[in-house]
Amino acid sequence: MLALLAARLLLGFIFITSAMGKWRNLAQFRAGLADYRLLPGWAIRPAALALPPLELGLGLLLLAGLGLLLAGLGAALVLGLFSGAIAINLVRGRRINCQCHGLLASRAIGWGLVLRNLALLGLALSLALLPGPAWPHITWMEWALVAALVGGTLALLAFFSSSVDENRPLRDDA
Repeated sequence: MLALLAARLLLGFIFITSAMGKWRNLAQFRAGLADYRLLPGWAIRPAALALPPLELGLGLLLLAGLGLLLAGLGAALVLGLFSGAIAINLVRGRRINCQCHGLLASRAIGWGLVLRNLALLGLALSLALLPGPAWPHITWMEWALVAALVGGTLALLAFFSSSVDENRPLRDDA
């Protein structure tokens, strides 16, 4: 029960910060989306405009504990699409910015990013498929443990993401 709560809060925070990062500079996010070379030109702008509100909505549902089946499946679908897009570009030998959190924490794509997204996808599926109350009755000590788990995971994600200079655009090697 605590693990599901921690997973829900973690995923909600990740999706909300991701949406905020993309909205922060939508034009640069749109250019980054085009760098993936997976969508036709006419679809880049609508996708760039649709993704931040979708991520925000999923994040808010996850944080609020509402519609967990829909939110979990939606988050899993988005993470699966992201993982696929990154994997395709890695197989093509391309080195581009991931645009994972827009400008908040963009880094070079790599297989570690695919694995991270797949792990988050597993968390999202567990939220959708495992029964449990959205807001379990837990003690303050258990809340402290959940806060420590979420905070520690976010700190680790921030630490590993900080190794790439966010202001230096990566060039396509292909």
